[in-house]
Amino acid sequence: MKQKEYIDKLSEQVIPASSVVVIRDWLIPEILSNHSDTVMYWSGKKLARSFPCESIQEVMDFFEKVGFGTLTVLSTKKHEMEFQLSGEIVASRFDLQSSPSFYLEAGFLSQQIQAQKQVVCESIFTTKRKAKVANFTVQWDQKDLVVNE
Repeated sequence: MKQKEYIDKLSEQVIPASSVVVIRDWLIPEILSNHSDTVMYWSGKKLARSFPCESIQEVMDFFEKVGFGTLTVLSTKKHEMEFQLSGEIVASRFDLQSSPSFYLEAGFLSQQIQAQKQVVCESIFTTKRKAKVANFTVQWDQKDLVVNE
């Protein structure tokens, strides 16, 4: 089964968001301790390589289908893109934690933009607790080309 079909099939299932949140926000940090953020970022990059998206719209659709939340493009500049992640699941994560982590999503975004632009990318995120959103900045250097991705 191809990746897109896999995600489409899974998105038809009714799976409680709580199971994903418990694993991502409590179990993994408990197991990995101080390494959790780094592992989640690189896991996001690996996930993106496993589920490649050919356009920004496909990335936004993926976020929606897998329950990451609603991803919107805030701005596109010469060497960076800014995104915002919002929605009910994101708001719930803010309600349940003092500072939820979005390293998985940051790594995923970084890798997807890297694959689409063929330049090395990095992503950072900031959270806005009152608004219950996460903002991502994906940056790249046009001279730092991807070699055999």
